[in-house]
Amino acid sequence: MLQTGQYSTVLEEVLADSEKTPFSAHAQAIATLEIAGSGRESHQALLEAFRVAPNLPFYLLDYWDAPDSDEDDEDTLLEFSAATLLHPVWVQTEERIMALSTATTFFGYLTDRLPEDVLEEIRTELAQTPVFPVLEMGRSQIEAACGGDDTDWETLDQTALDILSRMEELSE
Repeated sequence: MLQTGQYSTVLEEVLADSEKTPFSAHAQAIATLEIAGSGRESHQALLEAFRVAPNLPFYLLDYWDAPDSDEDDEDTLLEFSAATLLHPVWVQTEERIMALSTATTFFGYLTDRLPEDVLEEIRTELAQTPVFPVLEMGRSQIEAACGGDDTDWETLDQTALDILSRMEELSE
């Protein structure tokens, strides 16, 4: 339905289902972006998709390599599989790619998920944006919330997503 532009139908079906899956959350984010345009509503829908599967965007944008099916857990393999299936609809338009890559970059920066080569590539440009001081402050808030435990992924992710959800600059 996303590939054929049936965004209203996608939203109706996703909102009628109480269980959020990576597919439904990302479908809602894409449909919201297409209907409402780039703004607060679509930004929030995208962050909700990150809450459901926080690693998925990094596979989707090829920031991370495919997981090892012998070593990685089932959730990791499912997120990678979902990213593979969602990739064609996310890259259909420039607006979708920009929304996803911007949110993923900011989320990855806050949670230290960006690979070093990606971080080096964007560091200078990111530091020149008006959002950068907020991201730096967010990293301090995350460190305080996690008490220095960078393995507490649930707290780390939720704190980062809460910070991003309050960043008005991203949705303008």
